[in-house]
Amino acid sequence: MQKSFQKWLIGGLAASGLVLCISSRAQTATQILNRVTQRYTALHSYEASYLMTEQVGQMGQLQLKMTLKSIPKERKVYVVTEPTGSGTGQLAMGAAFAQTESVSDGKDVYMYFKALNSYMKRSLQDTTTQFGGLGQFAGGMADINQLKKLGAKLKLLPSSSFGGHPTYVILMTLHAPQPGVPPVSTKIYIDKATYKVLGSVSLVQAQGLAVTTTMKLLSEKLNPDLPKSIFHFTPPPGAKEVQGMPGMTTVGPPQIGAPLQNTKP
Repeated sequence: MQKSFQKWLIGGLAASGLVLCISSRAQTATQILNRVTQRYTALHSYEASYLMTEQVGQMGQLQLKMTLKSIPKERKVYVVTEPTGSGTGQLAMGAAFAQTESVSDGKDVYMYFKALNSYMKRSLQDTTTQFGGLGQFAGGMADINQLKKLGAKLKLLPSSSFGGHPTYVILMTLHAPQPGVPPVSTKIYIDKATYKVLGSVSLVQAQGLAVTTTMKLLSEKLNPDLPKSIFHFTPPPGAKEVQGMPGMTTVGPPQIGAPLQNTKP
């Protein structure tokens, strides 16, 4: 059960990481995303917190808090996720696997799983198609051309509201960007006045499981003072570097049943 939980959780975090960095406005979906990218990259530093809710079919639900700190121009990012409770149903026993720490130092990206005391390392330039899509937010905003390479389709839906704010809504769909990766559909809600991403709802169907990930922006700070030390990853005592984690894919949920890849001594 713990392995199954870990697999879909990693995929869920990956899909969510892809979503966090996308936003929109009127005009076309592409034009809207460009406005959001410009808003982010113009900043010296950025900090935000999100509430992530994972619903995995009838297995149960788990809520996580995600904190993101970054220096956009240097592509340095620090991300921490941790459970806000014990979870419900079968997911209650797996909350520990939700504790992760991800760091981009501008060249490489590290993702650490506390429950396993293991971490992965990838070159930042590879994180879009490797490392579970983490590079979509652990190095800056998602590049529209890169999204297209992944097979992303963007559609501007009728305006709506999210958390009481008028929003533009973009539907992003990814249809099997790589063999074995299930399709992902995501609705992204963007504040009309500020072009910031207020939240998103992603749906993935994998091997009979429907995984729904809801993201809600809790707070953000523009140009905060951030210590440079947080963008340097030091493996905890005894931590092992692994080449891949179970179910780690480009986007979407993990491939349930996939074995753990080889580790480095």
